[in-house]
Amino acid sequence: MTDQVVEILPNEGQQKEAQPYDVSGIQVVYWLYIVGSVLSILGMPIGALMWLVAMIWASLLSPDGMPDWVKTHVRLQKRTFWLGLVYGAMVMLFFSVFMMGIFSDISGGSVLSAVSFFMLSGVGIVGFLFLAWVLVRCIRGLQLQRKQAAYPFPQRWGF
Repeated sequence: MTDQVVEILPNEGQQKEAQPYDVSGIQVVYWLYIVGSVLSILGMPIGALMWLVAMIWASLLSPDGMPDWVKTHVRLQKRTFWLGLVYGAMVMLFFSVFMMGIFSDISGGSVLSAVSFFMLSGVGIVGFLFLAWVLVRCIRGLQLQRKQAAYPFPQRWGF
């Protein structure tokens, strides 16, 4: 038998330290999403504009020289925008059906009044679930970026 010599490198098995990076751009995008979502739930159209500005800002963050932990936050922020469009479209669909029920109720449909009540509660529930989704993603992201830690699984649809 031959004995094999295994060389253990000093850095092997040790976790790499996070590289310092200016996170102000990441923080701005998270705060734009938070404030934009609250304003959107309150019915203010400026909230949608804030989301658009957040997406543009996240897209302008240059990946050159960006540490890997920062790339996870930028990826999450871009996905939050696109998934927010999907979830927002669901809220708008509920709202549209609700409005059709209200206009039908004016003409005297009693069955549609029950449907419109159900849709009103659905709009509220889906809207607040959307707000909770954004708040959890953004607040968690802000906490992790303060620690200069990567966002785990930024490709998830949920929290």
